[in-house]
Amino acid sequence: MTMVDQNLTKKPSSSQDLDNKPFDWIQLELVPLPHCQNEFETLLVWWNPDQRQIVGEKAELVKSFIHQAMEKGASGPNESVELNDPLSKPTELAAILGQYFWVIPQPVREPGNDLDSSLETAMTEPHSVQ
Repeated sequence: MTMVDQNLTKKPSSSQDLDNKPFDWIQLELVPLPHCQNEFETLLVWWNPDQRQIVGEKAELVKSFIHQAMEKGASGPNESVELNDPLSKPTELAAILGQYFWVIPQPVREPGNDLDSSLETAMTEPHSVQ
């Protein structure tokens, strides 16, 4: 067995499991589209699709967009999107928010963390090399 084969079949240690754990939260930077720039400023919220949560200073505003869309449906030019669970389905949430904002997602470990600090923490934590 080659070293590459050994590394592929080796089970990760518990510290490696933590390092490889996917980020649970997604930071959403919401930049107003040109037709909405007078109405909104750039917003920053955090979304956890597994827990169906949106948190942050402007989370209630985002939730109001979701509530309105669930009542009326989401549609854009030449399209409409069936909405079932926008808090857990990225395409549905994007269809709603995309009517007002450019949506810039970044995975993070927890709300309030940005991608750079999450990656920096992951890279500076001790790793076991075997």
